Formats: sequence, C-alpha cells, structure tokens
Amino acid sequence: MVLRDGSVHRWVGDEHPPCCLASAIDDGTGRCLVARIFPFESSEDYLWVLRQMVKEYGISPSIYQDRLAAELHRAGITGRERSNLFLEASSAKAQVEVRQFFDGKFP
Repeated sequence: MVLRDGSVHRWVGDEHPPCCLASAIDDGTGRCLVARIFPFESSEDYLWVLRQMVKEYGISPSIYQDRLAAELHRAGITGRERSNLFLEASSAKAQVEVRQFFDGKFP
C-alpha cells in the first residue's frame, strides 16, 4: 500500500513562498518512493508522482491519499486552523509521519 500525499510548507526557507512537497511513501516500510517540490498542490503533482512511481516500481495494488487537505482548501480553511484540524483528523498519524520524514531534508 502506498500513501500519496502533498504537503504545503515553506520547504526552501522562510524567504520563499510556500510550495508543495508531493510524495509517495510505502506504507509498510516508510520508504519514500518518489518526491518532488511543486509551486502548489494540484493534479499535475498527483499525476507526476503516480507516473514516476509506476515507472520505477510498477503498479501498486493499493494507493491511498488524504482527501482532508483538498476538502479544507475548498472550504477556505487555512493556516493555524487547518493545522489544528490535521492533528485532530483520523489520518493525522500519516500526515505527521510524512512531515517528520522530510523534516530538514531540504535546504
């Protein structure tokens, strides 16, 4: 099973605008299969992650992603309120694991 997620953060420093780190993580091993930074979370990043994953590892029998971020964006919920909701969500563990994995990995 593979977790496909996009995480918007100031990955390249406070002096740069937030961007989206799109990734695919093997749920069983915690190994990052593919990752790339995009200007924002979109269908383009989702399809890039899927294409790279299939090229490198073949078709996964199971892929899941957290839809909470998309729903919050549609509802206009951002910033600290959104962060608090992520921590309360049932998928919070996956969100935290992805962020911990990438913490400090980019300049």
